[in-house]
Amino acid sequence: MGCYGFNWSRVSNFEVGYVAGVLTTREVLDREARAEHELVGEARDGGSPARAARVRVRVRVLDVNDNEPVLVDPPGDVMSVREELPPGTVVGRARGVDADLGENATITYAIEPGNGKWPGISQKEGKSGKFHLIIF
Repeated sequence: MGCYGFNWSRVSNFEVGYVAGVLTTREVLDREARAEHELVGEARDGGSPARAARVRVRVRVLDVNDNEPVLVDPPGDVMSVREELPPGTVVGRARGVDADLGENATITYAIEPGNGKWPGISQKEGKSGKFHLIIF
């Protein structure tokens, strides 16, 4: 009967079944903390002398949408604009960041409908964060 093992000095997040060789996690993995784990696995038979084989295993942690975007610009909640600017004038730009990857990190921007504080302001470019002056 054979047995399986992994180099425990480099691996604390995983364990392997001694007889079946099934690799399982010991704790919840977080891609933002560590995106990849490299393990050295070993299979050993029960013969005399015992024979063994080793293999390097790389475990990539896939991203899930577990982070909220954070608005970093503008730093406050006030954007100033001169009066009498023509329609289409860029008033300001919002910028956000998200620690996720790919589509999970795509941020779109919008002004909530019915927001009386922003009459005449419209957001036309969903991914750019630019806000344009529109006359209603």
